[in-house]
Order: sequence, then C-alpha cells, then structure tokens
Amino acid sequence: MKILRLNSVAGPPGGVEAYIEGVDRILSKYGHETRTITLTTGVRREKSVNEIEIVSPPSPLTRAINDVIPSDEVYEALLSEYRTFRPDLIHLHHLRIGFASVVRFLRSVEEPVVFTAHDALAVCPLSTLVKPGNVICEGGASVRCAFTGCRIHSHLPYELILSRAFRELSESSIRAFICPSYAVMRYFSRFNFRPTVHLLSFSHFDPKLVSEEPRYGEILSRNGVGYIGRLDKYKGVDDLIKAFKIFSKRHEGFKLLIAGTGPYEGDLRELAQRLGLDSQVEFLGEVRGREKEEFYDSIFCNVVPSRLWENLPFSAQESMLRGIPTVGTRIGGIPELIEDGVTGFTVPVGSPESMAERLEAILRNEGNSVTGMMAMGRERILRNFTPERHLSGLMDIYGRVLGGDEIPDGYDPSPVV
Repeated sequence: MKILRLNSVAGPPGGVEAYIEGVDRILSKYGHETRTITLTTGVRREKSVNEIEIVSPPSPLTRAINDVIPSDEVYEALLSEYRTFRPDLIHLHHLRIGFASVVRFLRSVEEPVVFTAHDALAVCPLSTLVKPGNVICEGGASVRCAFTGCRIHSHLPYELILSRAFRELSESSIRAFICPSYAVMRYFSRFNFRPTVHLLSFSHFDPKLVSEEPRYGEILSRNGVGYIGRLDKYKGVDDLIKAFKIFSKRHEGFKLLIAGTGPYEGDLRELAQRLGLDSQVEFLGEVRGREKEEFYDSIFCNVVPSRLWENLPFSAQESMLRGIPTVGTRIGGIPELIEDGVTGFTVPVGSPESMAERLEAILRNEGNSVTGMMAMGRERILRNFTPERHLSGLMDIYGRVLGGDEIPDGYDPSPVV
C-alpha cells in the first residue's frame, strides 16, 4: 500500500510530527510505502527521509492571503508530488498553512482521504474548548466566539473561513475521521464530522523499557518534578511553577525540570525568578535520545498541566510506560489515559494548589498505594499503546476505506482493554 501524508502545520514540530515519523517507520517495516508533504512556516527540525517540505511565505499578511486564496504554486507542487508518488490513499493530519490550496488539491484527486484529529481544531479554532474562567466550551466556530471573551476574536474572520473550508472538504472528500480519544470523537460526531473512528495512538517502545520492570522505590526517592513538551501559554506550565512553589515550601532540595522550547519560555523564566525559584527550576531546552532518558531518570513525577483540549499526550504515555507517577488536568482525553487514583492523578484545570497536593500524596505513598498506581499505569500502556496494536487498527481502517466499505460512526477497531 502507498500512503501519502499531508501535514499543514504552523509553528515548530511537536507530538504530531513525532507520531507521523513513528508510524511511517512501522509501515515501512511491513512493506508499505509512505511519503509526507509538510506545509510549514519554516520552523522545522530535520526532515524525515520520505518528507517533502513546502514553506509558507515569511510575511504574515502574505501567508494569510495564501491560506485563504488557493496558490497555483502550492497546488502545482502538491500535484507534482502526487503524480510522482501515485498513492493508494491520502492521510491528512493538520490543516492550517495554505489550507485553501490543500483543499483544492484534495478535491481534485480521486484517491480516498482520511483525517486524524490530533486536536480539536476542527471544532474549536484555538483547539482549547475552554472559555475564560476555565469554562468548558461547547465547541463550534461561529460568530458567537467574538462575544464569549475568547481570545479568538482578533482573527475570527480567518478562522471562520478555515472552518468552512474544512467542513466543505469533509463533506466532499474525507471518508473517516480518526480520533485518538473518545472525548474528541464525541465532539466530531456531535458536529456531524462522520464517520468517526476511535484509534488509540502508540508509544515508542524501547525493548529495554518493556523488558525491565521499573524500580518503583528508586523512582519515588528522586528529587525532580518534570514537565516535557512545548512551552506555550495554553500548556499550563505557569500553573505547574506556582504548584512547585507551594510544594517546595515544605520540601527543600527538590527541583522542577522543564524540558522543551516555545514562545512562552521567557515568561516562564520571569515567573520562576519572581517566585524566587531561580535555583530550583531548570529549563533544559529540547531533549531527545539519551537526554530525554536522563530527564525521565531524574523525576519522581511527570505533570501534564494543560489548560487546553488534549487528546492522549505522548509525554503522559512515556512517563507511565517508565512507571513514573503522572499527574494531568481533567480536560479532553487526559482522564481517559490517567484514571484518577488508579493509573495516576488528575486535577482541575488551572489549579496549582491541587497539583501541589498530588505531589505531596505521591511522596507519602500511603499504604504503597502510589506504587500500585505506578504499576497499573505502566500495564495500561503496555496493553493498549503498542505500535503493533495501532498498526493493526490503522490497516483495518485503510482497508475498509479502500474497499469502499461503510464505516459505522463510532467504529473502534482496537477497543481499550
């Protein structure tokens, strides 16, 4: 099978790009050919072997125009790669940069299209689904967004055009909407993006991590609290820094390790300084390979403090696989991954006090309850998030789409066990 991937993304790469690279490696292992075309603003890391990059104009105004009005240059570039590769199926991931050209291209070809909802952008232009005051939004881009206090109002016309373009593409070309979490699947179904299909993502399983049982006692003896991911305001890292301030008043000698980069890093550094945490908060930058393992080897807890809609964050999967206690906010698909008190802890969105309380509870480990939770979290990842299980479900979906089979809304080829 030959799969052409389209990823149209603004900003630096993240979990979605890591997922695309990972799943393509697995597909190649089993004899399938893949090709990825990424439309980007140019903020990229090293491209994968089978990736072609189309860079958007640097000027924000020019980029906006090229987003809403199809560019002949971009369209021809897409068409040229398509004719060279001749795919059996097209898999669309994000739709942001040059979306008008992408829509024109996809509507001009005959191959079936599937779409993975890595976030909630199709039902919320900010992918937050949270209104001011930490109020969960009902979703759906419309004129009312200008009157809810949501920060989308500054570019609402642009977002409404994008939303309409995605709706038209969905009705004309997309054969299945793949959703990693049940939460985002419900939103897509509610807004008539159908058929929805539930398919868990997968973790990158180093054989050593699978075969060696973690030393749970050693993990709980560490003095590091961790965050790994993009440093943007919606990620809630400022809430984590405030939580660490509360926690550190009773626990001297502990450190908060923040791995990742992003536009909010300067603000986070200023916050840490203002709270008198200069010597206790370390910004590690982007960590990969051995550096990432050193990060995980240094922490007794990993925190996913997001204030926006998340599917199933890779950082939580990675820490749970390693037996590290994981704390996440109660939004999106996070509670599906982290079951409160069973496989980890969940806390309300925007509550540093609750985060600090969970850090305390992990250290107390009353009745070895946390040790049991660590083992349960690891077992959940090992059962459900294997690359083989994901590939089996993905190939099932591809086969149904290529065979012209009707896919029922809410189809689940690999249910959670």
